[in-house]
Amino acid sequence: MAQVINVLEHCRLPPSTSSPAAIAEFTLPLTFYDVIWINFHPIQRLLFYKLPYPKSHFTGTIIPKLKQSLSIALKHFLPIAGNLIIPLDSGFPQLRYAKGDTLSVTFAESFEDFQDLVGNHPRNCSRFYSLIPQLPPESVESGGARVSAVFAVQVTLFPNYGITIGFANRHVIGDANTVTRFIRAWASINKLEGETELFDNNDNKSFLPFYGREVIEDPYKLGTLVFNEMKKPQPWRLKSDNSEVPTKNFNLRATFVMSQDEIQMLKKSAKENMPDLVHPSSFVLTCAYIWTSWLKSQEALGEEIVDENETEYFLFAADFRARLSPLLPDNYFGNCILPCIAKSTRGELHGPKGLWIAAEKIGMSIGKRLNDNEGILKGVWFNELYEINWKRLFSVSGSTKHDTNDADFGWGKPEKYECISIDSDGAMSINKSGKYEGGLEIGLSLPKKQMDIFADILASGLKNL
Repeated sequence: MAQVINVLEHCRLPPSTSSPAAIAEFTLPLTFYDVIWINFHPIQRLLFYKLPYPKSHFTGTIIPKLKQSLSIALKHFLPIAGNLIIPLDSGFPQLRYAKGDTLSVTFAESFEDFQDLVGNHPRNCSRFYSLIPQLPPESVESGGARVSAVFAVQVTLFPNYGITIGFANRHVIGDANTVTRFIRAWASINKLEGETELFDNNDNKSFLPFYGREVIEDPYKLGTLVFNEMKKPQPWRLKSDNSEVPTKNFNLRATFVMSQDEIQMLKKSAKENMPDLVHPSSFVLTCAYIWTSWLKSQEALGEEIVDENETEYFLFAADFRARLSPLLPDNYFGNCILPCIAKSTRGELHGPKGLWIAAEKIGMSIGKRLNDNEGILKGVWFNELYEINWKRLFSVSGSTKHDTNDADFGWGKPEKYECISIDSDGAMSINKSGKYEGGLEIGLSLPKKQMDIFADILASGLKNL
């Protein structure tokens, strides 16, 4: 059962109306990079900060500062305070901020064991759910359009131990790059106690979001085609219209750290076993290692028999900001990621060279997607999603490029990051380690029996490299 918390305050926070002048309405059309995420379940993130302050300091000092700095940040990121507008009959969806729109923010306290929650060891998934905000319910406008909030925030105090900041957002608002930039901007404004130094300094202009949609080419009207398809029932198991935070989950979540030395071991072994491997990056090799270890843990459970010729799928997203022509700036606001799909047979992945075959397939899928600009514009990647057997899929949430380790609100860097939404789709999370230079942190949500088996397989596999 999810831990009950004490809600101290719930408010609807508007963007600051200070200079520049308040905007009455701001709309942002979706691109085909965005539309694909319309029906995706909310992304839920948690940042843990060690902060040994009592409740009085939290309510008297921290909450007022956070509200003020968040309001200022929203002024620059208006869509986050706005809504997703989806016409029920005709028309194309858009993000819209209208004067009077606000962000749902909750402040609470919890008496859970903070020290235990920030650990890497297996912990019950349900213990984290009370720390994640609920997205406000959808509504329908009189004109005939669904109106859905895209973002919500919750700050929870663990008296005399620490604070968590929980985020829930619809993926349609933006990818990890976009959301991370917003979180870092808010954190910096709170730390600096204002925005002048942050946004007036030319070196920090990248914090300001770039909204230009005209730079996204769509010669084949792919956005409209994808939107029409998204209205239909999808076979994808990762589709979810449920914005509620779950209350029960009997899985365990744990974090596995791949140190820089262990990643270098993988790279050295890859060079010896498969010298022609394409894209032998830390991401590729770590994902291949986790994927094959996860498959072995499934087989060790003995709960189902899978034919060796059965195809296994590995799904992840690649950022295309630096791959388009013209190039998109790093601070482009929205989604600019596309799915890459690696696949191989069960037998190959379980064989003696399974790890290297997995790495090869993942690397090949990256190369295929990055070098097929015409296929991207024609939606080849979208059609490939229909070819997946979703019962045989393992996927990735997060990125090794865009993390929140630098989100310092004035209390130092986060003690821990958790991606809670992997409970919804069975994905692995991946992000840079905040404690180990050059390391990666892998988050998994698994039944206890499989978690124990996986941990043993992962540890023994590294020893046998």
